Amino acid sequence: MGEMIGVLIAALVALFGVKTYSDYQVHSNNNILAATTASQWTLINTAAINYIQTNAVAIQATATATTPAMITVGMLQAPAVGLLPTTFTSTNPYQQTWQIEVLQPTAGNLQALVMTTGGTVLPDKQAANIANLMGATGGFIPKNDSGLYVSNTAYGTAGSWQVPTTSYMNAVPGELAALLYFNKGQLQSPYLYRNAVPGQPQLNAMNTPLIMNSVQSMGQVCATSGAIAQDGNGVLLSCQSGTWQQQGSAYWKDPVTNFAGLPACNAASAWQTRIVQMPGVGAGPRAYTCNGAGWAALAVDQNGNIYIPGTATMGNAAITGTATVGGTCTPNGLVAQDGIGTLLSCQSGVWGPSSELPVVTSGQSCNSSVNTLGVSSDRQTIYGCQAGTWQLTAGATPTVSAAPACNLHQICVSTYQYCPGPLWDPYCSTQCSAYTWSC
Repeated sequence: MGEMIGVLIAALVALFGVKTYSDYQVHSNNNILAATTASQWTLINTAAINYIQTNAVAIQATATATTPAMITVGMLQAPAVGLLPTTFTSTNPYQQTWQIEVLQPTAGNLQALVMTTGGTVLPDKQAANIANLMGATGGFIPKNDSGLYVSNTAYGTAGSWQVPTTSYMNAVPGELAALLYFNKGQLQSPYLYRNAVPGQPQLNAMNTPLIMNSVQSMGQVCATSGAIAQDGNGVLLSCQSGTWQQQGSAYWKDPVTNFAGLPACNAASAWQTRIVQMPGVGAGPRAYTCNGAGWAALAVDQNGNIYIPGTATMGNAAITGTATVGGTCTPNGLVAQDGIGTLLSCQSGVWGPSSELPVVTSGQSCNSSVNTLGVSSDRQTIYGCQAGTWQLTAGATPTVSAAPACNLHQICVSTYQYCPGPLWDPYCSTQCSAYTWSC
């Protein structure tokens, strides 16, 4: 029994060994086929480059953006051409036939695919392996058994380039394709050149958007000046003086429609400035700066107000706000007008006229050459400047039962009474009506 178990174990080991060796053989054979194909491909690639450069004018006369010029292995082997030996086979180890198709997308620019047609349809993995052996120009037209590719498109090694194949006559899935660019008969690389090439400025120009996948944060430390990244929202950053910085000003930001559209103001956005296009009160744009805690208006704010902590100097001021004498108001010192142009100010929470007389107190020193009359702080009593002090003169407090109407700022010269409007207070004696009122 023990001997039988040993035989069974030995048989199983042998079977596993055969399978492992078999897999190795398949893998090895695939590598040999790929290397042979790539070697053959390199020869025809070089021949195609020389042929197109030599015959660029003739090819440009034939090729269009949708109809390719055809170049065969036989044309490259012709005695007058001699770019390939006559012993060179036109098929590769996968029985695919080599050929070159050349399009002219724009005048003077040729786009050639050194490609195969027919034979074995290569799986994506095998085609990619062969293309990798070709280097930068190598590529393939996917069978797409991997499900990773778009149809009617040739892909370069490691996705280094992509070319639509709809205008190429014999481009079918599962074939090889190497991409060659020519400008005015000169071979060009599909890659961006690091250095300038005399007479070839297009080699330093991108033909597709450059996508920066490196995401950095503004203000973070960086090592290489001139390095470029983005902040995750597509805002371009560059390494400047050891930190990532936004291009242009980092503090002037895009405008927003209204005040509610301003983003959060915090330490990260401190000192950024934005324009609010439509304010809540009034019209016209309003500028705001983030002070780290909130958005502060640089001039007129969301509600139409402006705060000036210093002195405002101007020519004429048009006061458009109106108020009514005796109405409540806040804060004290606010200025308005009564609708006909008389200035009013907020005094102790009540709208009142701004007196043209100085506010004085009884016994206070005065100069009669400057002012002969003064008014009490309640705007109801007039004082005269007599003997260097403000005094309440005789008759200043008449007692009558009737109070004649008066206009703002009128003065009864005989009794030194002042009109805060609309009536005299204290009452003026009847003799006041005989005098001329002055405002």
